[in-house]
Amino acid sequence: MGLWGLWGYGVYGGDMGLWGYGGGDGVMGLWGAVTWCYGAMGTWGAVMWGYGAVVTVRRPTGSALDVGLAMLEGNQTELKKRVSGQMVSVWKERSTTRNALNELLHGMWVRNSSWCRVCPIGWRFNGGSCYHVGSGSVGWAQAQGNCRDSGAQLVVIGDAKEQEFLTSLAPQHETWIGLHDRSTEGSFQWVDGSNLSFRNWRWGQPDEAGGGEDCVAMDNRGMWGDRPCAVSLGGWVCERPWGC
Repeated sequence: MGLWGLWGYGVYGGDMGLWGYGGGDGVMGLWGAVTWCYGAMGTWGAVMWGYGAVVTVRRPTGSALDVGLAMLEGNQTELKKRVSGQMVSVWKERSTTRNALNELLHGMWVRNSSWCRVCPIGWRFNGGSCYHVGSGSVGWAQAQGNCRDSGAQLVVIGDAKEQEFLTSLAPQHETWIGLHDRSTEGSFQWVDGSNLSFRNWRWGQPDEAGGGEDCVAMDNRGMWGDRPCAVSLGGWVCERPWGC
């Protein structure tokens, strides 16, 4: 509390006086009146004291409320900056994704407009290759020739995942695949010259039963067995790279 006023009036000589003081913010004040009289009976006086509330109260400058409001305004500004930055980032990502999608759609349109197909009609795509199951009573060499006429070769099975896919295509009868040991008995290799790494032989196979079983066929369960290359089976499996 501070001193906000000292005031008074009176008759010259101090016959009467009125004075007061209070807080600088006007919260509460002390007031008083002093009256002095001179007469035949001598000097006498009366003193009156009191407290009273002021009419108006002003908000203090730099108060906790002002500080809190300033902090809220600062937080709001920072939040706006962060949200704005995040929105810009989202829009950039959206633009990048949209451009990539447009390029993909354009590429598909170009292919379709040029009648380009990943795999020929009747072939199945899997893992970067196209596969076709042919049907007809042919020997191994004829089956390989049929595949070559289509720009392919008898299938080369590289792993269990590819074998699982081929098993899903297998018909009820045996089909020729691209494995043989015609060059060296017991040393199987694929038609592309690669060595045998993955194996899916039936139990007891290969057995070279009766001699001359130098070519390999796959049954309806996807299991392999060696067979005479000249025997006619019901079909074959061709494989070719995908592309136009």
